[in-house]
Amino acid sequence: MSNNTDSNKYTILFAIGMVVVVGSLLAFTASSLKPNIVENERMEKQQNILYAMGVNENGATDIVFVGTDKVADEFSKYIAKQLIVDASGNAVENNEAYLIDVKKEQAKSKKMGKKEIYLYLLDKKQDKHIT
Repeated sequence: MSNNTDSNKYTILFAIGMVVVVGSLLAFTASSLKPNIVENERMEKQQNILYAMGVNENGATDIVFVGTDKVADEFSKYIAKQLIVDASGNAVENNEAYLIDVKKEQAKSKKMGKKEIYLYLLDKKQDKHIT
């Protein structure tokens, strides 16, 4: 018995099969890579904060962030304390304050009728506040 590959039924079943197979592979890949993605996002935020502070490996004509192999050490070297300041001015120390999504927190505080929430980091070397 031969299959008629020119029929609409065959084409639709083949397309459905491909969607299921490829979708399953993509879902598995995304879920298995989730821890790596989270860690890369953490390192990227640390690199961006260090770069904004002027801690980088720039040359005369290029822009180079601190390498991912050194970013955790450099971040702990330059960031002495991380504070979250709430609407009433109370500062709470939090070692992962840089991971807060400020836009989401601002949107949440607007819905609740509170003032904005600010994130402060202290630079060990220069002892200046960075907002």
